Amino acid sequence: MACLTPASLRLLILQLEILKLQALMQSKKGMRIDYFELRQPLDELDLDRLGIDVVDRPCIDYKTFAFETVLNVCDDPSRFLFHDALHFTSLVHRELAAAVASALIPSKQP
Repeated sequence: MACLTPASLRLLILQLEILKLQALMQSKKGMRIDYFELRQPLDELDLDRLGIDVVDRPCIDYKTFAFETVLNVCDDPSRFLFHDALHFTSLVHRELAAAVASALIPSKQP
């Protein structure tokens, strides 16, 4: 049996979410749902410009020892790529939202 790493678990969760969206699309006539691949915008994030210098651990880290949960919270979330083990920080979400909006909303250039 294969070992689930945090990255493979995130990928599995994403695949399940895509399946749920596909089922929703089939159930709702006239609804439009666009799929947007985030790999390129993530690869193009300018971490230096954003001031993100912690990419190897999340801002919030939960650990359980002997049925007791220990919560470690960072002092400055704006320096982190991840909020917790699965979610990006709000700064990264803002950048990804801008990338999605620019791809889906045509620019009004003369």
